[in-house]
Amino acid sequence: MKAICLFFLFTMATACSEIKNDDFYDVPMLSEKINAFINAKKCFGESRDVLFVNLDVQKDTLYLDIVNTYPNINGMKFVYDTIMYGVRTLFLGEKIKGFYKNSASNDFPPDIVEINKNQRWLLERESTNWYFVYYKGASIRKSLGCDADTLGK
Repeated sequence: MKAICLFFLFTMATACSEIKNDDFYDVPMLSEKINAFINAKKCFGESRDVLFVNLDVQKDTLYLDIVNTYPNINGMKFVYDTIMYGVRTLFLGEKIKGFYKNSASNDFPPDIVEINKNQRWLLERESTNWYFVYYKGASIRKSLGCDADTLGK
């Protein structure tokens, strides 16, 4: 009887953790933040043809990065590839409401995989990173480059 109860508890715990992996998160004003980042490119010097948006979730805190460089695909979770405001945008990490594609695979697009084979030169290039932290849906911290005033507070 104990074995059956332990098996049942193990099964429930595993099922609950798998359900959590299918969650998606709402990031306030994400489109506006991406647009402001793209419009601030004159501050970054060299423009890039791609940017990535990475969402990391720890308990009830969301960590969002917007970076104007190619991602390092080792250890990063691919979610969605799209064009936003004329710039190719890759969504990585946890699923963001409205910016993910239900897919059984976590495969990066073939061109991004090919670019990552030459990762050494990518790591030597400068990139700009905007960083946002949300706690229970409210913004608690942000780190922006120049032209931060273009982003509504």
